[in-house]
Amino acid sequence: MKFQKLVLLFLLVAFSPLTAQERHIIFIGNSITQGVILEDPKSSSPPAQTMSWLSTQSDLPFGFTNCGVSGKTTVDFLPAKGPSSATY
Repeated sequence: MKFQKLVLLFLLVAFSPLTAQERHIIFIGNSITQGVILEDPKSSSPPAQTMSWLSTQSDLPFGFTNCGVSGKTTVDFLPAKGPSSATY
């Protein structure tokens, strides 16, 4: 269910009207996003496959950055909580 919500969010962002000529999508995640176990992650990682699919669905130009890091989770990419939200 979480994956479906993320895909839906991605599609909403990807197809929202922007003034820039190229839409650029940044993928964050763990080793799966990075494509660690794949022979050719540049073409077979989930972000690369998503962009390949997207290019068949739209005439708009898209770019992407794969920021997947082995051992990290999405939470690791979020900004740190400030001192006011710390629990003691």
